Amino acid sequence: MQTDDALILFLPADPAGPLAWARVSEGRIIARGDDWSFAEAPKRVLAIAPAQSTSMITLDLPALAPAQAARAAQIALCDWRSIGPGEQQFVVEPGAGPRRTIWVEAALLRAWQARLAEAGLRPDAIVAALTIIPLPAAGWVRYTAGPSVCVLGMGGGWSDDDVLTKAMGASDAILLDDATVEAALIAALDDPPLNLLSGRFGPRSGWSDLASWRWVAGLALAVLLVSALIPVARAYALHRAADRLESEALAYAHQAYPQAANPLQAMQSGAGSAFTARYAALAAALSAVN
Repeated sequence: MQTDDALILFLPADPAGPLAWARVSEGRIIARGDDWSFAEAPKRVLAIAPAQSTSMITLDLPALAPAQAARAAQIALCDWRSIGPGEQQFVVEPGAGPRRTIWVEAALLRAWQARLAEAGLRPDAIVAALTIIPLPAAGWVRYTAGPSVCVLGMGGGWSDDDVLTKAMGASDAILLDDATVEAALIAALDDPPLNLLSGRFGPRSGWSDLASWRWVAGLALAVLLVSALIPVARAYALHRAADRLESEALAYAHQAYPQAANPLQAMQSGAGSAFTARYAALAAALSAVN
């Protein structure tokens, strides 16, 4: 495991709210707080999105690439009333068949990223509190992760609410103990489930680095230079060929008309073959150009 010296942040529903946190070392949580305000943070950071700001259900989808699966989920849920009118970020669990699908408002996800950046924090992943525990095979479970109280069933999960939980028949949900939830949070550091920082919200590749852009610019310049040199090289080759043709024609004309003042003109107007006349005319034209 790689969970030594890591930080778990619990994102607030209001991006301007306090950042609750838990410090992890040697595979266990060693400290907690209600609002992160330290100057330095561990290199490994996991952010937990609150249950009340995310939605999760199971969808039966074929095996697809992540971006295709997210688009398929968006289409399948386009008429679902739980989805707000704004842009959404969808993430689908890998695999095939019924599996978890999570989504969050894209504007809220951006606001969380901006808030974390202001605090000098760059999380490796943002996962929903609803996804840190696998869905039960039967019945319902309830657990607390930071400020989120989550309820999960076979078909999905939600932020615990008296009315909704009762309406779903989950009032008797089994309560998971703190040790189970803590172990799930620590496991998420190594294997974040349904990372919301995927696709367009994923980490920028090395191509965004200044050095990489310089390399691309240098490559583009090299391509332009090669493209510019191709016609120059072609013209040079044609010039060499023309010189050779002119020299051969002059030698041939001198042999055919040794007494003529202008052997090329004599060969062009002489009684030779049509090919000889054309050859002489071409050589004369090349001589005039050179």
